[in-house]
Amino acid sequence: MNQILRARDELEKQLFQLDDDTNCASYQGLVLQSAYQPIFDSSGDVFAYEALLRLHTEKEQKIDTASLIRSYHSQPHHLINLDRLARVIHLRNFARFLSRSNLFINMCPVAMVDGESQALTRKLMLPRLQELGILPQQVYVEILEHFYHDPKRLAECTELLKSCNLNIAMDDYGIKGSSEQRARLVAPDVMKIDRSLLVMYMRGNKQPIHRAISVAKDLKAKVLIEGIECQACLQVANELGADYYQGYFVGRPRYISSIVRGDVSDNWAKAEYNSAQSTIGS
Repeated sequence: MNQILRARDELEKQLFQLDDDTNCASYQGLVLQSAYQPIFDSSGDVFAYEALLRLHTEKEQKIDTASLIRSYHSQPHHLINLDRLARVIHLRNFARFLSRSNLFINMCPVAMVDGESQALTRKLMLPRLQELGILPQQVYVEILEHFYHDPKRLAECTELLKSCNLNIAMDDYGIKGSSEQRARLVAPDVMKIDRSLLVMYMRGNKQPIHRAISVAKDLKAKVLIEGIECQACLQVANELGADYYQGYFVGRPRYISSIVRGDVSDNWAKAEYNSAQSTIGS
């Protein structure tokens, strides 16, 4: 497939449901499935879920998503199509099983610019949100850290998304294209600080994460610290005054199918957070 999927019927041809009513997609011999990782606020309540793409072949062989995306950088039509199909299934699964919360949904810059050049947010995404019963205000469009050659055009596209009452989050602040320059251009509602800055802080190099938090304050953006992978990380994030937390220590990603089979509510995520929080000071 060498064309970019832009029409609703083109996208829906790639969709199918499993026996548990969860939504999946197929593309280039791969099966796309949704996983969700909880994001917690400073009081320990579930603030949102980040939708994460999981891939496997038709023979059930798992595929590393990050590696595949890197391989698609030289084939932007594949990157855009994968990005778009993932968003379709993530929204459907969220609406069916987790819609009481908020949703962080990834978007690569090249797909964002392509979509806005075709006015797809207003033509496709907003009508779909309405059909699914999701408010635009529940959705945080998370700009991935990929480089993009035209920062001003990217900023224009984020303004169009904001005009639709969608929120903007900036992924992995501090690495690759997620720079201070981009932050000041797109003015995100949430800055997700990359784990590498947290690790540097814990090793004694405190300036990068302090600078990131300062930039967020300048932009009136909330601070989300990513990569909370251990008790010490959680304690440092608390000390730094983060608004939100995300990481394996406080809440691991779960396939939507496992959520459906178990706790459809926030209980599983809250239980993991409480378990992690109880280790501080123990």
